[in-house]
Amino acid sequence: MKPNRLPILVWAVFYAIFCVYVLTSTPELPQRIASHFGVNGKADGWMTRETWQKTVFLFGTFFPLAMPLIMGLIRFIPDRFVNIPNRAYWLAPERKEQTLSRLSLFLWWDACLMQFFVFEIHRCTVLANRQIPAVLPNPEFGLSLFGFLAATGALMLWMLWPFLKEEIRVEI
Repeated sequence: MKPNRLPILVWAVFYAIFCVYVLTSTPELPQRIASHFGVNGKADGWMTRETWQKTVFLFGTFFPLAMPLIMGLIRFIPDRFVNIPNRAYWLAPERKEQTLSRLSLFLWWDACLMQFFVFEIHRCTVLANRQIPAVLPNPEFGLSLFGFLAATGALMLWMLWPFLKEEIRVEI
């Protein structure tokens, strides 16, 4: 089965936009920035601008890529460690490649969502630090968080739906 490269391309575009935005927006931040906020939106954690830039780049690179990288390892681990419904059916030799391709497709789309969310974390941090005192724009951040969680949930349902079909249950 030919792999679907669209989500990888979308992630790469999101990542490029994220990198450009971090590089162009971080210099306008104060030297000491508010980097953590309480539920009321008030700053309760601080770091230097340089530390923030390094942290957001590391988080923005490894958080989105963690699952696709793990997916690369799944091909090499025993099937008993792959936790999907109806595992015996879906990992049978005649379906295994298609199943792993579906999981990979899901994880790359999930990486796109994660990349967008990290972008939003940085954007909201930039907006917060433009104010004195720094206050997180809670409605915007809340909407971003809700959108990320809702989209992730919908993506998980799309990914799991075929694995849950009753007629293909195999008893072991």
